Amino acid sequence: MIPLVPIITIFICIFSGWSSYKIYQSWKASKEKKLKYFYKFLFFLTITFSLSIFPPLIKNLYIIQGLFYLTDFLTFICAAYFLLIILDFLNLEKFQKTIFWLLIGVGAILMIVYVNFFERALIYYYQFRDLQFVGWAINLPPILRVGPMAVFSILALSIFIFTLRKSLQIRELYLKYRGFF
Repeated sequence: MIPLVPIITIFICIFSGWSSYKIYQSWKASKEKKLKYFYKFLFFLTITFSLSIFPPLIKNLYIIQGLFYLTDFLTFICAAYFLLIILDFLNLEKFQKTIFWLLIGVGAILMIVYVNFFERALIYYYQFRDLQFVGWAINLPPILRVGPMAVFSILALSIFIFTLRKSLQIRELYLKYRGFF
């Protein structure tokens, strides 16, 4: 059986780790706040991607389920740092701490709720011609999977609205188009 771990994930993990290291060096030299947030975002993103590489190497489905839980929490941390970057660019620094800790708190509460539903990870098989693939999925009720997606959708929509609003205020045409994209 061939494990369904995308090879591109390994390359993304390596690239984000290298980028994180380079931005860390830049941040240590300049001590700029935006670089600090970006470094931490990439650092946690690297850890998140690296956790998705391990399921084929682990036989215990309970440990794989724990890795999925940890990946969800690290995704909240990544989103929190990414939001700090966006709020810094939009000159909304007064909301940074509140929103950051709100996201971390939501992720922590979600992990506590997840523990109540702790079971083995799901394993599934996929047949394509003569090849058989194996994959793993988190084992949670669907309503609990909708919660994080709703939080991230609201975050993405709010970031989009704020960025669009700021882009509309720019007078120079080139920068306005760049802001839209």
